[in-house]
Amino acid sequence: MLVCEKAPKGDEGGNTRYCDQCILAANDAERMYNYIIDLCGTIDHDDNAIRAFSEGLAEIPEDLAYLGIDNPVKWSENPEMDSQFPGLMPEYPDSPYGDAVEIYTVNRVISDSALWKALKRNVYKRSDSISVWLDSPATHLIKDPTSGTIVGVEIKKQDEDVLVRANNGVILACGGYEANDTMLQNFIGATHYAIEGTFYNTGDGIKMAQEVGADLWHVGNFASYGTPYAGLTVKVSGQERIDYSLRLPTSGSLFIASDDGSRYLREDGKEVHGRLYANGKWRIPFQMEHPHLIFDSTELDEIKNLGLDMDKLEKQMVSADTVEELATLIEADPDILSNQIDAFNHFAQEGVDYQFGRSPESMRAFDGGTLYAVAYSSFLTNTQGGPRRNADAQVVDTNGVPIPHLYSAGELGSVWAARYQGAGNVGECLTFGKIAGKNAAMPKEPLPETSLPEVEPNIIYEIGKGDLASEPEEPVELGDNQYLGTSDDGIGGDVRLRITYSDGALTNIEVIEEHETPGIGEPAFDQLISSALQSNGKTVDSISGATLTSSAFIEALDDAMSQIA
Repeated sequence: MLVCEKAPKGDEGGNTRYCDQCILAANDAERMYNYIIDLCGTIDHDDNAIRAFSEGLAEIPEDLAYLGIDNPVKWSENPEMDSQFPGLMPEYPDSPYGDAVEIYTVNRVISDSALWKALKRNVYKRSDSISVWLDSPATHLIKDPTSGTIVGVEIKKQDEDVLVRANNGVILACGGYEANDTMLQNFIGATHYAIEGTFYNTGDGIKMAQEVGADLWHVGNFASYGTPYAGLTVKVSGQERIDYSLRLPTSGSLFIASDDGSRYLREDGKEVHGRLYANGKWRIPFQMEHPHLIFDSTELDEIKNLGLDMDKLEKQMVSADTVEELATLIEADPDILSNQIDAFNHFAQEGVDYQFGRSPESMRAFDGGTLYAVAYSSFLTNTQGGPRRNADAQVVDTNGVPIPHLYSAGELGSVWAARYQGAGNVGECLTFGKIAGKNAAMPKEPLPETSLPEVEPNIIYEIGKGDLASEPEEPVELGDNQYLGTSDDGIGGDVRLRITYSDGALTNIEVIEEHETPGIGEPAFDQLISSALQSNGKTVDSISGATLTSSAFIEALDDAMSQIA
């Protein structure tokens, strides 16, 4: 078996690595089927595919045991888990079938990459039969022109085009298109979103499936999480990533302004993966080009008490003494912004928000002093749509006929049609991954002769000679008074530190290897190193928003310090 990963080493894992590691399961397959049907509403769906999904969700405990996760945390038996991700069980209690929802995690914390690491371990321990190519995106499917069978894949293996024959089947597990601005425009009418997960989900699976005649569904559906899918971001390699270390409040003398300066949503409204309740339905709010959080001096004083990195926040803030000046700074209409502040103050004083029904206790009239604004970005966690699949995880064409030997798993072509139950994509990865894997691995009739370019007849590579994921670690040179410490508990895997310690003093710390979240890991390491040097390695303050990176750093530092004679 060959697994091709688009991302290079250190960035691999897709959204499975970045997600909260919550796994949807079902305590009753039939009731889960009805629950998902409820969430689909009037949007097109496949009853058989949803039934297969529901039955698979009922088998999640067995699947976790197969992965070596013998004691997963069951949320229904551990109510304290709800404090980490409130309102998840179920996310839509209005459905009479919501009691079928169960959630599992590997540990009693979320967002620790624990499930991804378990999956990774299971792949690598089968290195005698599974090769993994990193930095090797699939670019095209090879289709026999006579039978329509998918007979191989074209892969760009570290910039070298390689054709690989697929003896029994090809599984597309390429994720969505959230990092593809063109698809965002075409499918959901948005010019740009900041994203929460991997930067490598650029719709490759959709393009490859379209080339061989696949039908598409649910491409307009996506998930998000947080202050009605808008927040502060950090720039990483030209992309915007949501910055959870700067989560601002949703109550007080503040509101979220749209492009022209008017409010467009209820700031304190309950949101369910990016949907707000409006006009009788859970809907995705309008996407804005440049929304802003507007607030006053009183609110700023309260924000300063939240323990945020105010230096970082203040670099993104603008202020003005008048509404007109602020409107100019944020490119809003001054009359609309002025009227909106007046209306907001009136609602706060009357105790009724006639615009969006925000709770009166969450509203405080503006104090009439300096006004502040900070630019928000609309963001999403992942998209759901793509090539339509059936109950056997087969990708089907526009006539509903399976394309021979082509399968899909995960959020690419997801069955979630309208509303989305949190943890559902991870459940879908495991469930349809298992279905697709079993069906793709089944021996098939001999492949037809093809007039297309010859492809490799077999996938047989010695580990270390072509398997990019199995290359040995680079040796680390150690000088006098230098020690190497390692931790495998980083969110992306190994963290290795080289420290210099002499005459009772820790004088230098170098990060030799790390695979943490881009834009979050690097600045966290800078702060961690500074903290460790100041305390001579005795105490290190954990960094808010980078808890796992902090933990791995401390463990690697302790490992290195323990070697000092």
